[in-house]
Amino acid sequence: MKKHYLIVGLVVVILVYALFRGGYWVATLPGSCVVCHEVKPYFVSWKESPHSYVPCIKCHEKRGPFGKIENALTHGIRGLGLQITGEFGSFKPGYESLPMNNCITCHIGKIKSYKEAPLMPKDHLEILKNDSPCINCHRNTGHKTGLGADDVFKNQ
Repeated sequence: MKKHYLIVGLVVVILVYALFRGGYWVATLPGSCVVCHEVKPYFVSWKESPHSYVPCIKCHEKRGPFGKIENALTHGIRGLGLQITGEFGSFKPGYESLPMNNCITCHIGKIKSYKEAPLMPKDHLEILKNDSPCINCHRNTGHKTGLGADDVFKNQ
């Protein structure tokens, strides 16, 4: 009888894991962001950017299995809450994370699937030593930023 519970438990764990991975894969496709979030201008801007071949998740998610879990919890659950309440104005600049390490690992040639990424110039080492985020100088590289706020302030 104990063996039966062990097998059933193992099957449940495998099924839950498979559902998470499948759902996660679908949710991280670039076009899927537009379905649940009010980010269409960012999606359109991304498609016109030099990073259009890089899925959103590669820049906005921390690396490793814990990055996936954190992304699912923070972006997924928070995004669902915003979708239900309609309070999209509560998105704060910088909330949609952009871990600087993602930029660095790609632009020093460490990500094999993005070999064509231009290598970071040597003079950037001093900037990195000062912990200055890449986005300080390269704000509109992945896509234009501030698209929601730009229109509001333009009309004032």
